Amino acid sequence: MTTTEDRAGATERKPPQIVDMSWDPITRIIGNLGIYTKIDFANREVVECHSTSSLFRGYSVFMRGKDPRDAGFITSRICGICGDNHTTCSDYAQQMAYGVKPPVLAEHIVNLGEAAEYMFDHTLFQDNLVFVDFCEAMVKATNPGVLARAERTDAPRGDVHGRRTIADIMRAFNPFEGEVYREALQISRITREMFCKMEGRHVHPSTLYPGGVGTMPEPGTFTDYLSRLMKTLDFVKQAVAMNDDVFDFFYEALPGYEEVGRRRIMLGCWGAWQNPEVCDYRYETMDTWGRAMYVTPGIIVDGEPVTNSLVDINLGMRILLGSSYYEDWAGQEPFVTHDPLGNPVDMRHPWNQTTVPIPQKRDFDDRYSWVMSPRWYDRKSDSHLALDTGGGPLARLWSTALNGLVDTPYVKATGHSVRISLPRSEKLPETTFEWHVPKWSNTIERNRARPYFVAYAAAMALQFVEEAMGLVRAGQTKVFENFEVPDEAIGCGFHEAVRGVLSHHLVIRDKKIANYHPYPPTPWNASPRDSYGTPARTRTRCRASRSSRRTGRRTSRAWTSCAPCAASTPACRAACTCTWATGRRSPRCTPPPTEPRMPEPGRPAGGPGADGPEGARAARRLGDDDVTARLSRIDELLEQVQAAPGPTARAAVDAVRALTEVYGEALARCLDHAGGAVAGRLAEDELLDHLMVLHGIHPEPPARRAARAVERLRPALRERGGDAELTGVEGRVARVRLRSPGCGSGCGPSSTGIEEAVREAVLAVAPELTAVEAVPQTASREAAFVPLDALSRRTAPPLGRP
Repeated sequence: MTTTEDRAGATERKPPQIVDMSWDPITRIIGNLGIYTKIDFANREVVECHSTSSLFRGYSVFMRGKDPRDAGFITSRICGICGDNHTTCSDYAQQMAYGVKPPVLAEHIVNLGEAAEYMFDHTLFQDNLVFVDFCEAMVKATNPGVLARAERTDAPRGDVHGRRTIADIMRAFNPFEGEVYREALQISRITREMFCKMEGRHVHPSTLYPGGVGTMPEPGTFTDYLSRLMKTLDFVKQAVAMNDDVFDFFYEALPGYEEVGRRRIMLGCWGAWQNPEVCDYRYETMDTWGRAMYVTPGIIVDGEPVTNSLVDINLGMRILLGSSYYEDWAGQEPFVTHDPLGNPVDMRHPWNQTTVPIPQKRDFDDRYSWVMSPRWYDRKSDSHLALDTGGGPLARLWSTALNGLVDTPYVKATGHSVRISLPRSEKLPETTFEWHVPKWSNTIERNRARPYFVAYAAAMALQFVEEAMGLVRAGQTKVFENFEVPDEAIGCGFHEAVRGVLSHHLVIRDKKIANYHPYPPTPWNASPRDSYGTPARTRTRCRASRSSRRTGRRTSRAWTSCAPCAASTPACRAACTCTWATGRRSPRCTPPPTEPRMPEPGRPAGGPGADGPEGARAARRLGDDDVTARLSRIDELLEQVQAAPGPTARAAVDAVRALTEVYGEALARCLDHAGGAVAGRLAEDELLDHLMVLHGIHPEPPARRAARAVERLRPALRERGGDAELTGVEGRVARVRLRSPGCGSGCGPSSTGIEEAVREAVLAVAPELTAVEAVPQTASREAAFVPLDALSRRTAPPLGRP
């Protein structure tokens, strides 16, 4: 894996062209995830992003009162992709609660099944979904210059994968036609068969139970698994080499591509594959057997390990609400006050969570998702960290590498890398790969980690199957340990689903489930803003990330630009933007310039009397483009402050909030001294108009502002065959009569687009209103012909598009 230099440099910003775009549902993931964004196409940035979930699952509700032994079978239905990971994690939690340790052979069988699952899922996702973004067909359509360069670039690892150029690799991944694409489907079939040999059924296991497994430990079971595993090794070795070649090429061919999907490094890994010689599932020894796992648990912040203690990880978990549709449980009686070691358990820990749904209309300024916001509380920085799973493999490799604890015949962690050795296979000799801790947590490194972890899983599967066969040959074939369900108990299970961290927390009372909360990767990666205004890591800011048509697994940032100030600003919309108009965001508190602005070359610093007070003041004036640039810079600085942990960052946010209040009061006093005519002129200035709205001191009533906003839109609408008219304001609802284009051929904006543009424009200038409703269009007898001058006019670009 090569190390690349940071090429991200400052570029001149363009006037923004902001367009609302949404993807709902996200079909690559699951049918109830939606992404809503505002994208500045001029500067190729995601300005605003919200992730939502429209489905209330309710597992924590209907699990209450059930026999805890059924938990694994029920929770496997949480997901149609990683159901076996849920069953495994549920069994871990139950085994802690029951005080039972499965036989060693049973642990090997579970580990073999999970290794096959990782190989199956990561291969399918990487080669049949992710690599569509990097294949020849896609690159040819979106960036033919890159493909031309790929045709001329030799593949450095061609001796391993057999492709001469980078373009040859890209062609091999073309959907349905490419050789590697089709071979990946076959590998997925083989690895699924391996899984079924161990866990019975994919993806909802039929042979995993608390206390052991129901798999028959016959020699043929393990030889069948091993023969299939050996068939995959050539593909696994070639996949690592091909991915390295392509990703290194993209870094070189597209300078700045390292910024795509780049996030602050805040990774969480809960560990995978128990070491049966160490693990006894007792909470009191959880740190010991946690560190003995074959993927080391850990939390990494800014590239440095914070902890690898499962007890610390467990006690630091917090479930925050913020923007989700639930009632707070903080005032209720806790289920668990102290863990078995005597440590206090927070009221927002999963053991104490109570799920009380409150269905309501989605509101991106308030509540908008059925997903809660899990966070990890860092006592040292006194902050709630929105951890990132790195897609799963990146966090697993990073934590394992830095902790340096894994040392097996096939996998070794060095403290800065992970070495993976695979034996000789049908076509290729014994091979050792070394994954190095990367410079960034970005799209390419998340993708690169996936084939490396497939190799990691294959290597560990070799160890597990060898040890299992040794036990069978020695006659140690016990695979289940009896147990009794206690009257009262607690348990927690920590595991890695294919996409990342997975935990199950269980409370038993009267031999029944009193509380049960599973937390898979999705809430960590795609939760809404929490009660502190912090978004999930998947929506980490893309201010510096370049937006493109296809960029692999992109990430975006759902950070309302003025969120730190929201508590003190009654009207503080994230964009205050009409995507059909100028595309300016809401001004926020702007501190004085650190030094006077210098006049442009050849231009005096002001008019007459430039050397006096008037000239000095003119030298400090900002044009509209300068204001836009300052706002963008404020966005970047506030993002850095908001992402920083600890009391210093919170103090900075408080300072911004206080400064905003002072500026708002100063502006209000200016209005007090100005007469009505002067106030009206101030409202005509777009910057001042937005500032007065921001601080809730606008001299005009909402109806007048709404009417002016509609009037500003009308020329653009009429040019494209539409129109809008404000008919009045009733209570807090503006009513608008709309007319959409009647060409019938798809030209111009649709009525839905017109309505959305009008709604955004009206609410941006009159946030006191709660809704904008369209009223029916009255019948019209206008002539149905095209004016002659329209045939000679140059066609305007579609509204709301760059």
